[in-house]
Amino acid sequence: MPPLGGVHSPATSHLWAQGGRRQVIDLHTHVLPGLDDGAQSLEEALAMVRVALADGVTCLVATPHDTGFVPYDAGKVKVLTVQLQAAIETEGLPLRLVVGSELYAVPDLTARLRAGESLTLGGSRYPLIEFPLTDLPLCTDQLLFELRVAGFRPIIAHPTRNEVFRRDPNRLCQLIEKGALAQLTAGALMGHFGSPFQEAAYVLLEHNLVHFLASDAHDPERRPPRLSEAVVRAAEIVGCEKAEAMVTTRPQAVLVDEPLDIGSPRRYRPRRYWPWPRWKR
Repeated sequence: MPPLGGVHSPATSHLWAQGGRRQVIDLHTHVLPGLDDGAQSLEEALAMVRVALADGVTCLVATPHDTGFVPYDAGKVKVLTVQLQAAIETEGLPLRLVVGSELYAVPDLTARLRAGESLTLGGSRYPLIEFPLTDLPLCTDQLLFELRVAGFRPIIAHPTRNEVFRRDPNRLCQLIEKGALAQLTAGALMGHFGSPFQEAAYVLLEHNLVHFLASDAHDPERRPPRLSEAVVRAAEIVGCEKAEAMVTTRPQAVLVDEPLDIGSPRRYRPRRYWPWPRWKR
């Protein structure tokens, strides 16, 4: 397998020295056409697939929004995933599509998952959970407890978007200590959403508070399914082996429903000065 996205650096060369034996998986994408604010047509969805393949990604997990407040048809999501996979194969594109959802953190989520009304990632024990932008619901800790008791292991989507986690990474650490996992968005790490999000991304990586790297792709251009540059950047912080695992072995374990050992999180202790400029490139 060539270096992802044509990125050439010592870090990249080491990272992808396995010769493509490991599948590169983007665990969070809005590629299913016409369901939410992601791809709006089959043509746009296929364009996203081509962008992913050009970047070295070989598997996309389709995670349309399930807010819990508006009607959601899990059966329709499954059918659309099958249909898009068929279109991908018709185009001769070597990419695997997996069904999933991005689930809003609502009080009855555990019951919805048990009843099959909401979808985990690939039918596994791992649901992808989204929190609001500015706060955490009052049900957060109780919901996490219920999910764990029911046998699920929640993955918190893009924690850098949440103001509480940005302001106090130890609030996220508390949830990780109780069994949650977290997914970092590539664009946040690369500074595409601004300095506060990038700074938070570095803090979370340094303290083992994020465990997967995904694109949260919504279209082929503005928010595309690309991971390569972010993997290289993550390798500068956590090392090549862990950065690679965030897009290969860890998401693969999720999709085959295997347990994950991600090590212990570290509590955040603020410094007076952070040398952020050395990371902004």
